[in-house]
Amino acid sequence: MKPYQKLALAASISALLPLPSTLHAQTMLYEYNFNAPKINGWYAPSTGSVGTDAQLYQRFGTPAATRQNLHGAPGSGVSGRPDDLAFDNTESTQMGGSSSVGEGGLALITDSGALDSLTSFTVQGWYKVAPDVPVTHSGGRIFVNNYFSLMSNRRLNNTDIETRFTFTLNTSTLEGTQTINTDYSTLLGEDDWVFFAITYDSTLSTNNLSFYAGTTDDAVVLFHQETLDGGATGTVSGPGSLLLGNNSAYSRPFDGWMDNFRIFGSTTDGAGALSVEQLEAYRYADAIPEPGAVGLTILGALGALAARGRYRSRTA
Repeated sequence: MKPYQKLALAASISALLPLPSTLHAQTMLYEYNFNAPKINGWYAPSTGSVGTDAQLYQRFGTPAATRQNLHGAPGSGVSGRPDDLAFDNTESTQMGGSSSVGEGGLALITDSGALDSLTSFTVQGWYKVAPDVPVTHSGGRIFVNNYFSLMSNRRLNNTDIETRFTFTLNTSTLEGTQTINTDYSTLLGEDDWVFFAITYDSTLSTNNLSFYAGTTDDAVVLFHQETLDGGATGTVSGPGSLLLGNNSAYSRPFDGWMDNFRIFGSTTDGAGALSVEQLEAYRYADAIPEPGAVGLTILGALGALAARGRYRSRTA
């Protein structure tokens, strides 16, 4: 199915329901849409409040990493528009891996201190698994930092492709790094673009770590929650760079595409943890194709959405 066909439903409904006025109300620290390559495509600029470029590297063989152009082709991004590009890590030799070592690229964001002492935060973005990746896989690194990391684990459950996240959190008051395995979700197992978001709010006493998912034509839903009495993130002494799509050894790649990666944060209150409505606003804005591609009527779109009803979530 063409990108504009898959996106017509979401775009039609978004025309009926305007984006919330809170879309840009939060403090967006980092945003990488990969649409404006710099210096031979080796860098992706941040359009967030922290203007640190992401450096794109791809490693095949040893000893050193080689900087490469890992921006995808025109139209490779979530919306499918010709001017929408994605981070293309599909030359990876495998998806993650818990016992074997693979090789692939990464986007490196040098530590700026912006993730230190966050009372609340949101990490959100999009991914799409490469078509040659086996259905069952584990350990593909979506992002890695001293404070938090996220990897995907995929399985076939009867005829359903499901994915769960393994998330780690290390804050100023937690006793060691906490590892959370989420519920399995069919939304996360999509072969096309998947929207994900993790929010953490240390000002709340319960259900303060939340996991959300959506797709280009499925609204954002909450699929897992945890309670962690962890306080704010700490202060890194030494390198604390943020990595997208791999670990620092280039050995646990996410074999696929990533797009529109964002981090929000607050050092004073819970404002860094976005609501489901705010996350949905970003999903809508990311997924809308060219205006001429929207061919569904509003009634038809609403009817299709009501009939779809395909979200399911199972515990591991």
